Amino acid sequence: MKNTDYRTEEKQMEGKTCCVTGHRDIPQKEINKVKAALRREVDLAVKEGFTRFMSGFAEGVDQYFAEIVLEKKKKNPAATMMMTSLAYIVLGIVTVVFPQKVLDVLCYALGGAMTVYGLFNIISFFVDREGGMYFELVIGVISTGFGIFALFSPTSIAAIINIPIGIIIIVDSIMDMKHSLTLRSLGMRKWWIPFIIAIVMIMFSLTTIFFTNIFGALLMIALGIALIYEGVSGFSLIILLSRYHKEYDRNQRMIDAEATDIN
Repeated sequence: MKNTDYRTEEKQMEGKTCCVTGHRDIPQKEINKVKAALRREVDLAVKEGFTRFMSGFAEGVDQYFAEIVLEKKKKNPAATMMMTSLAYIVLGIVTVVFPQKVLDVLCYALGGAMTVYGLFNIISFFVDREGGMYFELVIGVISTGFGIFALFSPTSIAAIINIPIGIIIIVDSIMDMKHSLTLRSLGMRKWWIPFIIAIVMIMFSLTTIFFTNIFGALLMIALGIALIYEGVSGFSLIILLSRYHKEYDRNQRMIDAEATDIN
């Protein structure tokens, strides 16, 4: 009966577990700093594969930690990555097939999206003054200003549309490099393949930003192909990360079981 309970407990504790405890009495002026620090650590833990979080639910740090984890639980990083990857693929295909039409639509779409994003950040800052950061307000003002400019002057944006697309690909490629390093830590032998391809994509994107004349009229088509690759790469990395996380967790449980038997 005892062994059965142990196996059941092991099954329930599947995956990496993060436990937190801390001070109960925190000065009022330090609470926001503590929450921000906890939020950064929780984000980092999630990226490193932790799937279970435990708190003593005491006042102070324990409760702040629990609240942040509950907020994160409502979000699904894998689902977000999959939706983003799908959006890249669809946008890439449409860009390759209809480069000029996509260029016109993107100018207005970018303007509208930036305006909405900026207003959302501004409103969020004033609604949640306790947890809001001035960086959020600054980003909101800049995004709103750029969005309004894009809506009223789309031709000006068309001339530089390669820059935001290139930046998006660069940021996504940097994330691919980070995921590749995670795969290395999980035991994948050929982790360096997506890592090197991500570097190539960064170099390609920098070329589309600073040496636009090289591509000429084919610039949008080239960016479309790059977006398609980023989407496919995103799906592939999601699958690989899920697979190697499971293998890593299974191996860790085997090591723990062997250590328990020896003792």
